[in-house]
Amino acid sequence: MRFLKFSPVFHVLLPIASGIFLLYAFRNKVGTAEDIGLGKDTYRYYPYAGKYPIHLKSPRQLSQFTIGWKQRGEDSVYLWLGNSQLHGINQYSPGQVNAVEALQQQLQPYNTEVMGASYPNANMQELLVSALYFVPLLKVKALIVPVFFDDMREDNIRQALQLPGVAAAVKERRIYVDSIQNIAAKFLQETGEKDDAVAAYTTGSSPQAVTERWLNRTLRDNWQIWKKRPDYRGAAFNFLYLCRNQLLGIHAGTVRHVIPGVYRQNYMAISALLQFCRDQNIPLVIYIPPIRNDIPLPYNSNDYSKFKNDIERDCRAEGARFINLENLLPPGVWGSKSATRLNGKDMEEIDFMHFRAQGHQLLADTMFKILQAVR
Repeated sequence: MRFLKFSPVFHVLLPIASGIFLLYAFRNKVGTAEDIGLGKDTYRYYPYAGKYPIHLKSPRQLSQFTIGWKQRGEDSVYLWLGNSQLHGINQYSPGQVNAVEALQQQLQPYNTEVMGASYPNANMQELLVSALYFVPLLKVKALIVPVFFDDMREDNIRQALQLPGVAAAVKERRIYVDSIQNIAAKFLQETGEKDDAVAAYTTGSSPQAVTERWLNRTLRDNWQIWKKRPDYRGAAFNFLYLCRNQLLGIHAGTVRHVIPGVYRQNYMAISALLQFCRDQNIPLVIYIPPIRNDIPLPYNSNDYSKFKNDIERDCRAEGARFINLENLLPPGVWGSKSATRLNGKDMEEIDFMHFRAQGHQLLADTMFKILQAVR
């Protein structure tokens, strides 16, 4: 036991060896972390206008969009936020486009354009934070936001949104987020020692900080596995997710139940978004997104109906445009996805979220007509 307590083999070398073994074990199972939830049949599509993006996967890309936007004449912008439904094209073929690019093409004669921003499994808290950041920096003609019942179960504020510029924008408009505990914890509360530790690591001159930065930079530049740590982390969590589904018998058609506390936080974000757009005098289009209607939905019907009715009621009360597009797309444009269980390796399951390019075109056509009626 004394050997186990003091031996560097067990305290240092064994954990390092185990970590490296696990990294290599996942090596052939790792794609991009952002693609894990899409499945092998759905392609992540973020369009560009020339060299510059018109559909962002992170707020970091706003500066690139802005350069292109100014070169194109700084026209008014429809800001379209969303989750992977907006950037995922099922059974993609070269030359096909998503709804954002299809809408951009229709808007060109009107001296107006669209900027999309979407993140996998984006919840309403994340979309609120995005709106608070993007809207003051652009000539936003209207804001377009889907509200997914699925994503009312999500409560994470992803690291990609926790940027200094985003934090400053949220703090400046804290009236809209003060009561939303999750956002307030990430952006408003002083973190003290944590901030000091981060600053010491990124800019400090202590031997530890200098050594850690050198190690991180050297490993990143010379070891591909180290560079892809976020993707390995995503693969590991996805493996645990598949294990959970296997143990509990969960599949794509399993009914999702409301998580009351998380649902409440996300609904507060919807209310804050309504208030923000009203205060800024920006038209807001909130829509219930398309979903398959040829098979039973994986929702409790009473919960789902109440969700839609509550949003429609609040939109009308705040002067926002509410559109229900759940039955917009025919069955033929929907696809399938990889199995959500370990023993379903070669099986396909129903995809309730992502559709083919024809569906994106129909969604863009519908949104174009809706926007023509928005003043």
